[in-house]
Amino acid sequence: MTRAPRLGAPVKVGRAVTAGVAVLLALAGCTTSGRGEADDPVISPLPSSTVVAPSTPAPSSAAVTTSPPASSTAASTTASSSHPASSPASSAAPRSTCTTLGVRVIRGSASAGQEIAALQFVNDGTKPCRLVGYPSVTLLLHGKPIGKPSAPSTTSPSERTLQPGETAESLLHNYTNSCQAPLADSLRLVVPGSTMTVVRPAQLRACIVRVDRLGAPD
Repeated sequence: MTRAPRLGAPVKVGRAVTAGVAVLLALAGCTTSGRGEADDPVISPLPSSTVVAPSTPAPSSAAVTTSPPASSTAASTTASSSHPASSPASSAAPRSTCTTLGVRVIRGSASAGQEIAALQFVNDGTKPCRLVGYPSVTLLLHGKPIGKPSAPSTTSPSERTLQPGETAESLLHNYTNSCQAPLADSLRLVVPGSTMTVVRPAQLRACIVRVDRLGAPD
């Protein structure tokens, strides 16, 4: 005959149920924890090498190159001031002041080994003027230069002041010797200390031409 259980007595089935519930809870906990680890993003901290500390900006190179030291500036100033530029006017040769001139070429007598001619300059103006330097002569044949231009016969200064109507003269010496150069039919004459040029008839051999300093006509 089966006995009915007594009230208050422990039931074995309850332990089994309790154990089952505990197992379910444990499984539920594992499932929830696994889903959380799989779904939540993993954030890794940056490596320490990627963290760059702010640095002080380097000084501008332009400021260094455009600001020379005071000593170099002073040296350059002293050098420039110790060598002043010379004025072109101070080194310029004196110029003739005659602007109205009569020019004559007078063939003189010949001697052994040379031909002579007188180059004369007449002040045709109304005021005194001054001639400075030596005339320059180039012999021409049919309008073309032949031989070499003349050269001064001395290194002495050549200068003469002319009153209105006065004449200055320079003798031309053509050293022929055994020279067989062509015979010129004219010459081109540059006024001393000037750019005025004239062409005058003259029959001279294109040999060695020299001109004397200015003086009074003979």
